[in-house]
Amino acid sequence: MAFADWGPKAVGGVPFTVTDPQGDRVKNVVMLHSPNGTFPPDMPKAVTVPCNTAVKAVHVLGGVGGWAAQKPVKDGTVSLIVRLHYADGTSEDHPLRNGEHVADYVRRLDVPGSAFAFELEGGKQVRYLAIAPKRPDVVKAIEFVKGADKTAPVVMAVTVETP
Repeated sequence: MAFADWGPKAVGGVPFTVTDPQGDRVKNVVMLHSPNGTFPPDMPKAVTVPCNTAVKAVHVLGGVGGWAAQKPVKDGTVSLIVRLHYADGTSEDHPLRNGEHVADYVRRLDVPGSAFAFELEGGKQVRYLAIAPKRPDVVKAIEFVKGADKTAPVVMAVTVETP
């Protein structure tokens, strides 16, 4: 999944920094486990990133996956869970459903829970969505957890908006 250029990006005024893979020398996206394909079976089932601030919204440049929906689906399977870990030790899950929030990366497909963000090289897509925490408290970490289905969800960038 490659951008034509690796400079700063924005979606609806939300800035994102995407990492240039420098060919194949730098790992630049989070892809989670799937039993399908060559690489996804070796990918992690969860990835955690530090946050340590109060959060108004978690903006995600992703909303795509391998073996994900090729058409909108109501009540799709859970592809990805965005888990917010609060400083007090509690957590909050935000499930992203295949065909509702997540679509296949291979071509543009609009689903109701995310918005088309960019066309990537080869006609591939990346989508945008925002997650609003239910509490105004400090989020210690954001964990991306693989859902129970067979998709391989991808997150290209995350921007945390503070209150």
